[in-house]
Amino acid sequence: MKKLIKEIPVVSKIIFSISILIYLLTVIVSFFQIDLINFLGLYQFDNEKFNPLQILTFTFSHDLMPDHIIYNISFLLIFGVQCEFLLKKDFYKLILFTICLAILGLQIFDQNSNHLGLSIIGFSTISYFILSKNTLPVVLSTPLKILGLLFIFSEFVLFLKGYTNNVFDGNFHSSYAHMIGVLSGSIFYLYMKIKKGV
Repeated sequence: MKKLIKEIPVVSKIIFSISILIYLLTVIVSFFQIDLINFLGLYQFDNEKFNPLQILTFTFSHDLMPDHIIYNISFLLIFGVQCEFLLKKDFYKLILFTICLAILGLQIFDQNSNHLGLSIIGFSTISYFILSKNTLPVVLSTPLKILGLLFIFSEFVLFLKGYTNNVFDGNFHSSYAHMIGVLSGSIFYLYMKIKKGV
């Protein structure tokens, strides 16, 4: 286990650590009826519950159900770590770009709820991984890319279903946020191609 943790690259390790610490803090203070989810998750700028700290914390915050953080960390263990191996020191730029695009993108559709979780970064790393050439053997790389495409397709269907039926509920906002992640990963991939002159 110690060896596995040691092999996780530094930015991914920092993201996991912050997320787990914030989750544990959220669970602990919930026993004292303190709601960190509403305080740390991102609301739209014109919402009375918005505070500037949310810009820094929303990506790392998760609800009290452990499946939310487990699901998101699993995403990043599968795809994010591979992207960090590919991008090396540029990986943090993908993360920052994704967070910035998410902050702006989440202001478009009116919602009276906040957004939290690593899933935007998760979908950003999925789209980057799908588009890039990696050093994994084909027997691993191809199934991972197919799995990533299936995740993206299912979220896109949920997004379209909500948008075309004017049903802007929690499922729509979640899938919309995931689409922002897909878009940011794709844009960053194009940026890196242009930067390398490929």
